[in-house]
Amino acid sequence: MAIAGPDFLVETSKPPARPEGWTVRVLTSPVELEHEQEQWAELGRQAAEANSFYEPWYFLPAVQAFAKSSDQWRIIVLEQTVKNKTHWAGFFPFQLAGARWKPLGRQLKLWQHDNCFLTTPLIRTGQEHEV
Repeated sequence: MAIAGPDFLVETSKPPARPEGWTVRVLTSPVELEHEQEQWAELGRQAAEANSFYEPWYFLPAVQAFAKSSDQWRIIVLEQTVKNKTHWAGFFPFQLAGARWKPLGRQLKLWQHDNCFLTTPLIRTGQEHEV
């Protein structure tokens, strides 16, 4: 079986099982995050490993200052719903890098800029394995 997107192709024999109550969202622009800062900030406070560069108060202004209009984003947000309450469990801000004609082709890499010294994604404490 092949999983295909606009810029990638991944071969897999069986897609990974997603536990009940989990949602994987893929956003294509940081602008889509502006209305979700409360959930996002709460994840930052509960992260297993802190990374202020990926918290909303730092990330959104950095995107405005350092991101190019041609950047192609794939921001992955993992959410868990328990008893009708949804919270963020993971935040992974990826960008497409490289070119199809280069030896490594197109790749996803965690977003970084000149004033971002850590690219550890935000993962909720206690849910590292699930995420």
